[in-house]
Amino acid sequence: MPDGIADAQLWGTEHERLGDVATAAAGARSGLALTRGRHPKAYRYEDPNEDVVAAVAGVEATLFVCADGHNGATASHLAVREVLQALGDPPADLADGEWLDLFERVNEAVLAVKGPGSRQPASATVLVVGLVAGDRLSFAAIGDAALVVGRAGDERARQLNKEGMRFLGHPMSRRALKGTVQRGRVTLRPDDWVVAVTDGLSEFIAPLRPADLVPRVLAAAGAEGAVAAAAGIVDAACSAGAGDNVGAVVLAPAAA
Repeated sequence: MPDGIADAQLWGTEHERLGDVATAAAGARSGLALTRGRHPKAYRYEDPNEDVVAAVAGVEATLFVCADGHNGATASHLAVREVLQALGDPPADLADGEWLDLFERVNEAVLAVKGPGSRQPASATVLVVGLVAGDRLSFAAIGDAALVVGRAGDERARQLNKEGMRFLGHPMSRRALKGTVQRGRVTLRPDDWVVAVTDGLSEFIAPLRPADLVPRVLAAAGAEGAVAAAAGIVDAACSAGAGDNVGAVVLAPAAA
């Protein structure tokens, strides 16, 4: 890892005990939390924990990644490795075409390991990737994880992406990829936090949405920082009865 860069990853296949919550930090502003869930999954699955979260605090920007595997951890784990390899020294931004290049690269890497003889030929993944540089957030996302920006104690935060049952790990033309991968750029307020969290949260806090819950968790975490906030988001899902994996990445404001 080059000088001036701090990174952290939490891999689902390394955290498979029910009720346990793993945490990590990448620099002073980035916090990660990951759990298998508090209760067994109520549906058929390949691996106990198929989520991955990661962050890299670099010189120009902070990179965050959130992935939720389906039909096995193969796709989510490979997707995050591909992103970290491509953006291990995070740039300040990616042009729209560069975001599509990244997701195309990830999709092709996943497809390449799903051929005949693969252990998990149906594995696919949700993926959220973002870059924060100063007051700018740029991102790309596919699937039903949530990307939320908000302030502690507000009534509601802003969810930047629209959740949907879409995955990397299926053949897609460039045109299809362009229509499926959501991309965007927003200007952050000085006290905005950025949160990416897998659907293990939204599944169990209904009728609330992640944008409803995030400001409450941030207020409860107070001055404890990003790791405490990430753990609080995961704990909120578990307290609501989470029988699914939950992974969260939290980036604190520069002034926090």
